Amino acid sequence: MLLKVIARTRSPRRWPISPPQAPEPGGDRAAMRQRVAQILDERRYLVEQLRGIACVEQVFDSETNYVLARITASSAVFKSLWDQGIILRDQNKQPSLSGCLRITIGTRAESQRVIDALTAENV
Repeated sequence: MLLKVIARTRSPRRWPISPPQAPEPGGDRAAMRQRVAQILDERRYLVEQLRGIACVEQVFDSETNYVLARITASSAVFKSLWDQGIILRDQNKQPSLSGCLRITIGTRAESQRVIDALTAENV
């Protein structure tokens, strides 16, 4: 039955569809390695800076492309940064992560914007 419905909605013409281009073996590994190195450097910088901010109670160790931090008055800080166009991930509803915000690793300018906004928080 379902196949009959689908068959009626198909175009009578056959449209050529080219397969997606697979990356060449060994393709752009250099670019990938460079991007990974940038993320690692940026994560180290962000963690170091976060540990010196008054409203940051704890920065958890990370092996990922984000940093998890326990923040004083995290809900208010989350809203304040959201209002500034800085999008973090509120982890308050996750078990054992009350007061935590997740910060995705981005560019140096993006990290600095988060650092400046958190430093300006008076909580």
